[in-house]
Amino acid sequence: MQISNANRRSIALPLGISEGEAPLSELKQLAGGLELVVPDDYEQLVRSNELSGEVFAIQRLLAISRLEVQITVLWGFAISQRLQEITRLQPLLAVALMLQGVSHRLSGLELQHAEQVLTAARQGVLKHRLIRDLFSPSQLLLCADSRGHGRPEQLYLSRGGALRPRSHFETLVQDVLATELQATADTAKQFKWASNLGVIVAELFENTDMHAMSDLSGARFSINAMRGLMFKRIQLTVQLRGADNKLKDVSKDCLEISVFDTGLGYFRSFTRSDESRDIEFEWRVLHKCLERHFDEDIPESRPAHRALGLAEVLRSLQTLAGRIEIRTGRTFGYRTFIDGQLQAQMQPPGSEWSRFAWPKPKLLDATKKVVAIPTAHEDIVGSAIRVIVPLS
Repeated sequence: MQISNANRRSIALPLGISEGEAPLSELKQLAGGLELVVPDDYEQLVRSNELSGEVFAIQRLLAISRLEVQITVLWGFAISQRLQEITRLQPLLAVALMLQGVSHRLSGLELQHAEQVLTAARQGVLKHRLIRDLFSPSQLLLCADSRGHGRPEQLYLSRGGALRPRSHFETLVQDVLATELQATADTAKQFKWASNLGVIVAELFENTDMHAMSDLSGARFSINAMRGLMFKRIQLTVQLRGADNKLKDVSKDCLEISVFDTGLGYFRSFTRSDESRDIEFEWRVLHKCLERHFDEDIPESRPAHRALGLAEVLRSLQTLAGRIEIRTGRTFGYRTFIDGQLQAQMQPPGSEWSRFAWPKPKLLDATKKVVAIPTAHEDIVGSAIRVIVPLS
């Protein structure tokens, strides 16, 4: 549902905030404000195949919140009655609830009661901790930095506030995914899953801790600064050849792990500048950020810089037969090792990467699919990374 005129626009979550439906350049011009509608059938819509990654919808919502446009969130009647429950189960709604400088209207509730419900729901989101044996298909551990709740104990040490060591992330993965890991009696497979997913989660979240909380001047973002770690079960359809050698659609149960932040994004964080450059240069900088010595033509200017470790993440994904998608700035890249999807290894014969059977640390363009030539998207806030791993 979308209603618009020269001054105001109404958009239904989650599908209505996609780049194609609601360009940031248009929303920025809304003098009369923006209404974000949470319909009562939201839970069905968020499972729609039209939503290609909830974390990217979260990233766009956070980008919209930075436009200095008056935003009102209109919660449907049935949704309003169970706000405390649904915002702990639906990550995008949890982020919408935690936005600052935004008005909320709960259908069917008087103002005073609505404020009490909103306060209780926010406390529930902030207190939520990742748990095992989920009854719901998704959960979110949110770092609400600008609200003063940026260091949940599952990720940070209570004394000193430092990020927990790498070994802890492997334990966290084992705890959250206990059901999946115990579904097989193969101890070696359990170890492979836990160790590789631990590496991926630690690499991705560590980057938000180091580079996503301050602006170019070094000051902390004062409003709508968030980071999140999300676990979700999804169905993924791929085409595989059967015994008759014909391609058939096969549905795979998959685990989706996503990390997002509202920082400067890889390009601005690396260049320490708001200066616009061509998309090819931004694409090269993205890879430079992902792998410290990948592109020697772009010098490293930050003495304290630590890379995300794309090579290490890709090796883990190759072992798990998974996929990664990265959206930051104007770039959107991916790589996949899932059976039934294009697996462009990009390993020149005889290279060091092919010798070790490792994937070259390079992304393909998410729009063009088969090449590493970047498409210029709208400039988005922070970064969003989505990892998909088949469960069988």
